[in-house]
Amino acid sequence: MPEFTLNSDARFEALPEFTKGYVEALFFTNGDTGADDEDKLNRLGTARLTAKALHSIRATCAAFEQTHADLLTAAYEHPGYGPREAGRDLWFTRQGHGTGCWDRGLPRPLGQALTAAAKALKECEIEVWRGWIYERGLAPN
Repeated sequence: MPEFTLNSDARFEALPEFTKGYVEALFFTNGDTGADDEDKLNRLGTARLTAKALHSIRATCAAFEQTHADLLTAAYEHPGYGPREAGRDLWFTRQGHGTGCWDRGLPRPLGQALTAAAKALKECEIEVWRGWIYERGLAPN
């Protein structure tokens, strides 16, 4: 990622590395909110994620890690690619950004399999209302 310093809190610091990467990418892209204010989410910071949004994010990341553990284990064998990078790639890929699992120097079949897994998730909807950051109904049960 280009130079970016996340405005984080203790709840963020307690997250698993994969989930931290996902949240970093979410804030880096301003949550794809479409807001003209491109730094709005980061100014609010992770402290302004609602408890429900944080729960949903954690559940989404944990389910992805569990379901695709074999692919992720294979990816982590490649230098410079770990859980934090994979979490970022999950956000970037599921949201349709121009970067993600396929362009990290992983073997092509592995990158393609991770890309397909990430794209199988619906795009995530992030909203800001009254200074709080919400995620709309996309977590697994």
